[in-house]
Amino acid sequence: MKSALLPFYIYAEIQINLRGEVMNTIHRKRKNIYCKKVLSFVIVFAMVLSVLGIKNTEHSYAQNTVQIKDAKTGIIYESDSGNITGKEVLEVTDVNPAYINSLPSYKLTDDQLNNPSAEDMKKILANGRKQISEYVHNEFAKAASDGKYKVFMVHMKRDGKYFTPAHKGKLLIPIPESWDTSKFHAKISGLHEGVDYPDSIMNIVNRGGQSYFEIKDPGMEDSESSCLHKEYHNNIGIGEVKRKVDVSKLTEGVYEVEPDFIKSGTENTGSMAGRTLDRKGYLVVKKDGSKEVYLGFKSIRVGEIDAHMGTLWNKTDADVTHFDFVTDKKGALVSNAGFEPNTEFACLKSAKIKLSEDTYDKESFKYRFKVNPPAMSAGQPFKQAYDTPLDADLVFYNAKKLDNFDVNKIPTHQKSVLRRSIDKAKRLDSSHYSKETYDKLASALADGEKYYDQLDGKDAGTNQEISSAIAKKSEAIEAAIKALKPGEAKTPEELNPKKPEKQPGSKNIQNAKKMNKSQNKNSSKSPKDKKQQPKTGDNMDLALYLGLALLSASTVLVVRNRKKRENNSK
Repeated sequence: MKSALLPFYIYAEIQINLRGEVMNTIHRKRKNIYCKKVLSFVIVFAMVLSVLGIKNTEHSYAQNTVQIKDAKTGIIYESDSGNITGKEVLEVTDVNPAYINSLPSYKLTDDQLNNPSAEDMKKILANGRKQISEYVHNEFAKAASDGKYKVFMVHMKRDGKYFTPAHKGKLLIPIPESWDTSKFHAKISGLHEGVDYPDSIMNIVNRGGQSYFEIKDPGMEDSESSCLHKEYHNNIGIGEVKRKVDVSKLTEGVYEVEPDFIKSGTENTGSMAGRTLDRKGYLVVKKDGSKEVYLGFKSIRVGEIDAHMGTLWNKTDADVTHFDFVTDKKGALVSNAGFEPNTEFACLKSAKIKLSEDTYDKESFKYRFKVNPPAMSAGQPFKQAYDTPLDADLVFYNAKKLDNFDVNKIPTHQKSVLRRSIDKAKRLDSSHYSKETYDKLASALADGEKYYDQLDGKDAGTNQEISSAIAKKSEAIEAAIKALKPGEAKTPEELNPKKPEKQPGSKNIQNAKKMNKSQNKNSSKSPKDKKQQPKTGDNMDLALYLGLALLSASTVLVVRNRKKRENNSK
């Protein structure tokens, strides 16, 4: 309902504008004669300037360069005298944890999300602003070398009121001399979009021996993209990023690493998938040179839902071994963005992935990965979502070799793995299969349930004896399921258990589906077409996750701003 109602908000705003235009038409007609006289004078004046050879800008007359500088940060805004007067003031906000924590955050009910009032829309936008600032800050905090990063917002005031210049200008942000510009990275991210360095609007320039990060700001010509526009909350992040580890040069052993996902085809641009990773992972280099990585995962807040990783792999989906999943208080696996957790996507907590040298970029030190975050595919059929994963590149920072480290100290199979196999098997109806094959499954299931009950709620942790037993009994159940043969009555294809409308922990399923409704417009494309144009991590920007609600709310703001500008110009 939210996505259905929001266009009416926008429609209402447009109608208000139209009524305003009708009321102003008479006033404009009264001015027409006077305006025509003024216009004639302007044309003649412009012709005289042209004949005299006076330099004319795109803004109608000769301009002088004007600078506004923030004394504390050294940040400069530069434009022409037709755009700013030089009396404006730059307001620079340091986006740090204290600032982020000071931003309001609201809990919204399902009814508020499905039927948002004007006040609810303000709360949704407020949540979005906080999440954007947190996202940009955390990305740089994680990737920056030795704390060399800054995240801030820059706004302009004229006569004490927030002001966005009418047309283009330049923001010049000083880069500390201690930073290595060869490892420089920057990002601009707000309610509408995100832009990463390098880009056509970004450059590193040198003025008087000082290096600056230059941003070509469009002003009100493209207000959503303007760093100076207060309402769109555009965060600017700059930093010297850490050096990626060249995995090919690592010798045999176990390494503690900082894993991260970056957008496919980029050098340093963070991927949303990277936010689901624990900061610490383990990379194992074997004697024969083969490698595998142990990764932990966490949930992230995107829009109004908690998003989890579903699965991932390096070269093929056989590369991954799932070790642990999110469960409810009773031990049952919880739904991941509406997908059935036992047969489709569960909420992944830890896994081991085999790394293939065929996917390794020896120049950029990264592995090409496929990641499947169910929140991006909410509402799609499972097979379609599974067959169209996103592209992302796995990189490692700060590889520290652990001497005499026992790999068995790394947690592996936990009881949630066995619980998943048990619940999957218990969904199957014995009448649909041959007695011989189902009896084998029943035996494996009984053995698995007995061991699961013996655990008495305890997990394996780093106890490899328990982990091995869990893995063995889970694999026995899974093998028996695969070995099932149809009985006379029905075939396995006829067995299609009804998916529960709501799984434990799936409180935000409908919200996830609604937030991703825009993506389902492409669901009419055949799987073949989608494989020809694979999805990339570029689709994982925060703005996308904020969903239709946030975008529509922002559109309302655009309409309101246009109305204000039109009224102010009259």
